[in-house]
Parts: sequence; C-alpha cells; structure tokens
Amino acid sequence: MTSTPRRRRRALSDDEAEEVATAPRGQRVGSAIHEYLATNGLSRIVRLNAVLEVWDATVDADVAAHCRPMRFDGEDLVVEVDHQGWVIVLTFREAELLARLGAVLDDRITGRLKAYVGSDPA
Repeated sequence: MTSTPRRRRRALSDDEAEEVATAPRGQRVGSAIHEYLATNGLSRIVRLNAVLEVWDATVDADVAAHCRPMRFDGEDLVVEVDHQGWVIVLTFREAELLARLGAVLDDRITGRLKAYVGSDPA
C-alpha cells in the first residue's frame, strides 16, 4: 500500500495571524442551522417535530390519546382528533394547551389551535 506524502502546513505570517485574530467570529452552528432551515422553508417541520417530542408529556393523557399535532398552518397548530367531541374539548382548552406547549418549548405559539376529525382537510 502506497501512502501519499503529507503536506506540511505553512506557518501564518504576522499579517495573516493578525487578520485571523481580528476577524469576526462565525455564528453558532445552531443559529446557522435555523437560518438555513428558515430560508429553505423547513422551519415549520422542525417546529412541528419539537411539538411532537413534548406533546404526550405536556398535554394530559386523555388529550394525548385522542389528539395528534399534524402540521403548522402559518402560526396555527393543526391537530387531528379521533372524535368530534375532542374538537370541542380542544376549543375550550386552546389557550391553556398553547401556553403549556409554549412554556415547555420556550417558543410561544402565537396562532390558534385548529382541530379536525379524521384525515387532514388541507
């Protein structure tokens, strides 16, 4: 097996070292990823995933058993329920549930909680 010779790194000149030392720092990876996702229209998917990760632990067991977040429609969180009665429950508990999710996620959901029965109406 033939190995390729390693290239030696050259030392920076004083001017190059000064330029590196005074260059503005890059942004953090997390903020760069969020910026990339936002510019490519993917931030809603990341936001929905965050909601899905905490949904069962944040809402009570009955709501978790019958209601599932499906997507964001603008700022509105769209939730599928398995019976019309849960649409009514979510309507009455909308402010409470959105506040709980916002507190857990450190991300206030400014829209509404839209519930529907069965398959996605969109």
